[in-house]
Amino acid sequence: MNASTARLWTFEPLDSWFFRDGSPYNAGEGGQSGAGGLFPPFMPTLQGAVRIALARGQGWTWGCDDRWPVELGTPDDLGEVILGGPYVLREGKILYPAPLYLMYKPPLTKEKTLFTRLKPGDAVESDIGFRRFPLASPRLPEAKVAEDLWLDREGMERVLDGGLPAGEHVYRATDLWTEEGRTGLARDAGRRTALTGHLYSCRHVRLREGVSLGVRVAGVPGEWHQKAVGLVPFGGEGRVAVGTVAEADVSIVRAGSLTPERGRVRFTVTLLTPGRYGDVRRVLLAGPPGVPGACVAACIGKVVPAGGWDSRRREPLPLEPLVPAGSTWFFEADENLVDEITALHGYNAGDHYGFGQILIGNWRE
Repeated sequence: MNASTARLWTFEPLDSWFFRDGSPYNAGEGGQSGAGGLFPPFMPTLQGAVRIALARGQGWTWGCDDRWPVELGTPDDLGEVILGGPYVLREGKILYPAPLYLMYKPPLTKEKTLFTRLKPGDAVESDIGFRRFPLASPRLPEAKVAEDLWLDREGMERVLDGGLPAGEHVYRATDLWTEEGRTGLARDAGRRTALTGHLYSCRHVRLREGVSLGVRVAGVPGEWHQKAVGLVPFGGEGRVAVGTVAEADVSIVRAGSLTPERGRVRFTVTLLTPGRYGDVRRVLLAGPPGVPGACVAACIGKVVPAGGWDSRRREPLPLEPLVPAGSTWFFEADENLVDEITALHGYNAGDHYGFGQILIGNWRE
C-alpha cells in the first residue's frame, strides 16, 4: 500500500441537514419539538459518509460487497482509516468551541462584550470530598457560561494563553447555523395514502453562508482523496453534502505557553472534540487518561448520549455517553514535565474516530 496522506475534507450542504440526537421518536406523544437539531454531529454519524465516498472512488457501488476495499474496514471497524474532528469551519478556517471556564455577560456584540474566566477557588468540603471548585476571577454579575460560543484562531490562542477574547473573535451558534422544524409522515405505497399514527416531527440544521463542516481523513493513499470528492449521503432524512478535499492537513491553534512557578506548572486540558471514555466517572473527576500531574478542578458540560446508524443492519447504533467539547480540567504538575504536557496538544489518545482531541492552555492562581 502506498504511503498514507492526511487531508482536510470539507462538507457543504445542498439544503438542510438532519443529525439525530439521543432523543427518541416516541409513538403517541404530543408536542412538535421532535428529534434532531444536533450540530456539529458526532463522528459515528459521519464516518459512513467518508468511507462510502472513499469506496466509490475505488469502484465500489451499493450491492457489490466484494468490491469493498479491505482498507476501509467493516461496519464495526474503521480498518486503516483514521478520522479527526468534526470541525466547524467558517470561510475554510476552524472555529473552536469556547472552553467552559470562559464566561460572558450578555448581550454579545462584536464591539464590546465583557468576559471573565473561571479558575480553581479554595478547597471546600463537598459530596465528592474536599475539593476546589471553579470561581469567576474577576467576578462578573449576570455572566453566563460560554457553552454556546465559538472562537476563531486568534480568540482561542488568547484564551489558551490565559487571556480573554475580543468580541470580534467570538461567534454565537446562531451566527453559524439555525434550526428548522420539519413535519413528516409515513406513506402506504400501495394505497398512496398516509399511514395512520405515523406523523412525526424533527429538527434540521441550516448552515449560514460561508460555514461548512470539516473532517480530517488519514490512513489511506494520497490519490484516494481526490477520487472521493462529490455528492455523498450525509446524515439522515435523505440529505446529501458536497465534499471537497483541501491540499493540506488540518492546522490547529498553538498551545498556550506554560511557565513554571516555584517548581510547579499549571495547565488546562480542553476538549476540542467530544470525549469517549470507558470510565466516564473517573474522567470527570480526574481528567482524561494519560495526562501527567494532578487534576485540581474542572469545568465540564452535561454528558450527552450519542449514537448513529448502521446502514448494513438498518438499525440505530447503541447510545454511549460523551463528554462535550469545551469541557476543561485544571492540572498541576512538576516543572520537568512541561515538554511532555505540551506534546499532548492536539492529541486524542489514538482514537481513530477523532474523539477526545485536546488543547493545552495555562491558568494562574
